Amino acid sequence: MAIGLVLIGISLLLVRESSRKTLRKIITITESGPSIVRVKKHFSIYLAPEEIVLQLIASFRKELTTEEITDSIKRVSGRIRKEFPRVKQIFIEPM
Repeated sequence: MAIGLVLIGISLLLVRESSRKTLRKIITITESGPSIVRVKKHFSIYLAPEEIVLQLIASFRKELTTEEITDSIKRVSGRIRKEFPRVKQIFIEPM
């Protein structure tokens, strides 16, 4: 039984560290484009081992129109999905 608890603990630690690295890369992708200034908040949840839901609250450049913000969200979402196919649903909220 003790071995099982140790294995569970190690698994949780590995998932947590892996998630942090993935989230840092996602934020880098999001902020690397010309439209998004900064990701202010981020939330993610694993629904299954191969299914992640991601929500980003981001600051966009002030001079952008609604259409430009929408296009930027589509571009960023596409880049994230290409790099991380396990991210199935992406919600990017302008702030």
